[in-house]
Amino acid sequence: MTKAEGKKNQTTLFTFTVTFSAAYDQAVSMSFRTVDGTARTNEQRLRGQEQHVDLRPGETTKTITIEVKGDGKNEANETFYLDLLGNSSNSPVHQKIAASARS
Repeated sequence: MTKAEGKKNQTTLFTFTVTFSAAYDQAVSMSFRTVDGTARTNEQRLRGQEQHVDLRPGETTKTITIEVKGDGKNEANETFYLDLLGNSSNSPVHQKIAASARS
């Protein structure tokens, strides 16, 4: 996914949809976190905290939204990654997804 990062201090939302190929009859728990690419979480522009998502029995999709603050610099595209981690024993999740913010 690629989006414009926006003007200085403007927040741009990167929304990802996680889709399971089949519904589970039990709740599935997973967490996600942003991982540095050329965009860095320690620059306070990319919200890098780990978060948690639960899918109820029968659910197959959830959305994850990451906030990116523009820095106003004219620079090359920056990338970050989204790690999906399965927390419950029945979770089929462990994947890294790439995203890019352009100036």
